[in-house]
Amino acid sequence: MPTVVYIGEKLREARTRRLLTQEELAEKASVSAATIVNAERNNQEPHFRTIRKLAKALDIDHSGHCSRLLELLFSPRILPDIF
Repeated sequence: MPTVVYIGEKLREARTRRLLTQEELAEKASVSAATIVNAERNNQEPHFRTIRKLAKALDIDHSGHCSRLLELLFSPRILPDIF
């Protein structure tokens, strides 16, 4: 069973620390503003490629293993056991 990682709160914190609006982050990450809104509200779990785009847009190193990326980007409370 896949583990769901809720990143909304941490995404919002990372965005606001960089003084970006949702629209600015969306443009910078080449995703829709709706993607940012839905991710921040935990309405949907973003695809990993979207998480990579967000990491790049937020100037977070995303070169490592995906669990490390999630840790760096969002410090999630839940990580899948497979990592």
